[in-house]
Amino acid sequence: MAPWVWVCVGVSLLVLEVLIQTEFWLAFIGLAALLVAGLTAVGLGGPLWAQWLELATFSILLTVFFRKKIHETLVHPAPGVEPDLVGERVLVHTRIDSGATGSVEHRGSSWPARNTGSTPIEANSHATIQRVAGIELEIQP
Repeated sequence: MAPWVWVCVGVSLLVLEVLIQTEFWLAFIGLAALLVAGLTAVGLGGPLWAQWLELATFSILLTVFFRKKIHETLVHPAPGVEPDLVGERVLVHTRIDSGATGSVEHRGSSWPARNTGSTPIEANSHATIQRVAGIELEIQP
């Protein structure tokens, strides 16, 4: 394919990334297309099948090595959206055996919690948050 076709594909994917925000998935495919355009422009692109292979290879390499770092650098959670709950105390509603899940109260809301300690946590007692896994709190007595 001609280099200008790869440039159009790459720029189109970068514009789509901006418009629909796929967390940089399309951006890296677009960047790979621009790399293939550069290789093709200097005569190193090879036949069409090799260009598609280069696109796939560059896309995978860019995504694996750079996507997470760039995403963490550019996308920050809004302040206060994910509070650091580790170390705070919760009130246990019902007895939670070791390794089991139950319900706890924290800041006036009911949360699912898993007892990661080696001893059960009795009802109406307090426990400490060790880790937040999604919406589930991992607690210990």
